Amino acid sequence: MKEIKYRRSAGQHQLAQRSLEQFPTDDIAGATLIEVREILEKYRLVKQRLQQLSENLRAQHKLVAQPDARALLEPIIQEICDEVNSHTLTRLTAYFQLADDPGTPVNEKLALAASGWLVGTDNVTDNLPVALSLVEVRQLVRAYLNEDLQPRRADLLSQIRSQEAGVPRLVAALLAHMQPPLPRTEPYEGIPGLHRLTVPGQNGLADKSYLVQLPPEYDPYRRYPTIVTLHGSGTTAPLQIDWWAGGLDQRDRRRGQGARHGYIVIAPEWAELKQKKYQYSAREHAAVLDSLRDACRRFAIDTDRVFLSGHSMGGDAAWDIGLAHPDQWAGVIPIVATADSNQYNYNALYWKNAKHVPFYFVGGELDGDKMAKNGYQFDRYLRHRGFDTTIVQFQGRGHENFSDEILNLFAWMNRLQRNFYPSEFECETIRSWDNYFWWVEIKELPKHLVADPHNWPPRRIRTLKVSAKILHSDDGSRVTVRSTKGPTTIWLSPQLVDFDRQIRIHCQGFRSVDGPPPDIGVILEDARTRGDRLHPFWARVDLPGN
Repeated sequence: MKEIKYRRSAGQHQLAQRSLEQFPTDDIAGATLIEVREILEKYRLVKQRLQQLSENLRAQHKLVAQPDARALLEPIIQEICDEVNSHTLTRLTAYFQLADDPGTPVNEKLALAASGWLVGTDNVTDNLPVALSLVEVRQLVRAYLNEDLQPRRADLLSQIRSQEAGVPRLVAALLAHMQPPLPRTEPYEGIPGLHRLTVPGQNGLADKSYLVQLPPEYDPYRRYPTIVTLHGSGTTAPLQIDWWAGGLDQRDRRRGQGARHGYIVIAPEWAELKQKKYQYSAREHAAVLDSLRDACRRFAIDTDRVFLSGHSMGGDAAWDIGLAHPDQWAGVIPIVATADSNQYNYNALYWKNAKHVPFYFVGGELDGDKMAKNGYQFDRYLRHRGFDTTIVQFQGRGHENFSDEILNLFAWMNRLQRNFYPSEFECETIRSWDNYFWWVEIKELPKHLVADPHNWPPRRIRTLKVSAKILHSDDGSRVTVRSTKGPTTIWLSPQLVDFDRQIRIHCQGFRSVDGPPPDIGVILEDARTRGDRLHPFWARVDLPGN
């Protein structure tokens, strides 16, 4: 029963129902058998409700008097009937409440169904023209997210603005409830749920490839926790998939913990051929972050539950990338990792950033001098307040992959979720590309502070502190940022500020300015570039620098 409940919580209802239907009855406690029957009855009722929903929608659709409205409704009604399931039924709560009410016009009922399906229960409308506009806006939004040419995007944005439903609140809700905008590819080597994809390189960097393993019964409308795992020297991305999701059985199915818990596993091919050491470079960071962003455009990833992991050299990379970009991760898992190489010491400079993201370290007592090298950083994490750090050391063990720790790792991950909207933070940076923290983006770091690997060691090591704070009062919100006098962008969303009240921006070295109103252009461009459809920013303040 415990395993069946695991699978149900992971969205694997077909497997759970088959297991319940085949559940043994001999020598089983009566309470357990009652629970089996109760869950099976829930599945029966859901199936019945889905069938009734389809019949009601089709019958009500035929009653729409206006031919144009009936024609426009047909594809969305068909989509609901084809794709609704036990997970998405809650979107139609408002419709179910009035579906059998003889006093509610059929147009209003279908508007509730269509809008609930498109933007969720919190944003439903009984206005049929608005609901039909939502259908059109979703098509335009998907086209915008997939469009590479800026002039074409500008034209699509103009069309969205002209729509009745082309307002920030509804556009943001559409983004959160739609399927990923990019189409799925065919399974790689015919293996169910396995995909191999390539991300075009930017700024002169080479193209990057990555593997994705989807969990059983993957549903594009569900939000899945995700592991980004980095291979070590001499190992490969497919081996990282096997470690987390399990190897393939005779029917090409995975039996590992990633599949069991319903996690998506992403394995970037991030290192160069025959690379022996992590190089702390922009190329390596881009290979990891660009792979994640591309995957977010293709798969239903819960961006608040993305975990970064790595083994050996990949663990070194995970440690550094986790500290450099703490806003990206729900947690970081470096396995048999070393804090810094003999050449660089970025981890030592960024150690305070670990206050913003949980770390789970795994290593062996006999793995050379790793504990001696890591000890100073571990002491910092464990002795200072505000750090969420777990360190596991296996006695009498050396440089291994420690697969026997995987159950504890999933128990740890299942408890965690990132906070993407902190009202206050302070981070350290010194590399030119480590310039984005939550809702503050530094366009250009001061040249005298930048210390990229190709310029290491600098004459003087000094990090740039980026601190930000939002205070709320009856009059509105006050946003304060301290970092540099260079070009800076401050991103805003309803989770951070109240757009109906005054917003005042105070940034070190700049005159205070008022915050702008929400803009669907900002929402869509942010979702397109970052790939995070669950947390788009609604407005931006660009400060040009002095």
